[in-house]
Amino acid sequence: MDRIPPDHEGLERYAKAVLEQETRAREDLARHKEIWGEGLPYFSVATSEFWRELAQNKFHLARCGSCHHVYFPPRVVCPECWAQDAVALQETSGLGTLVSFTDLHVTSPVLKPLAPIRIALVDFREGVRVLTWLRGAGADHAEVGRTCRIVVEEVLGRKWFVANLV
Repeated sequence: MDRIPPDHEGLERYAKAVLEQETRAREDLARHKEIWGEGLPYFSVATSEFWRELAQNKFHLARCGSCHHVYFPPRVVCPECWAQDAVALQETSGLGTLVSFTDLHVTSPVLKPLAPIRIALVDFREGVRVLTWLRGAGADHAEVGRTCRIVVEEVLGRKWFVANLV
């Protein structure tokens, strides 16, 4: 949020903006609890827009509004310049290179029906490394160095970003 304006009209606009932000945060927390109960991930002010876009089948990286550094996952503080609340979403081709992968045979009770889960590290062309699931055709025969595309997929009734081999 910007500094509090000195005039009465500006103060009212500022108070309205704070109330709207607080309302969005409460809605996001309610959504979080519907999905996860008291567990993770936590939908914060920095991540709520990311999850809203993901629900619309759009995967984005984060970009700092101050220094323009691209990073993932979205968070309140830029890991490059430490600017606060400057996160913006950036479109991406979703293309990257499979750097590493492993299989998880023991997982949380919610994900147990999917076990074993193949987890992948993907280096995006934008210079960002993303940890996600490797799914889709060919995932059982993955090789480091293969090209991947991050896609949005419904898994267990929820939207997630996953890597598919190209």
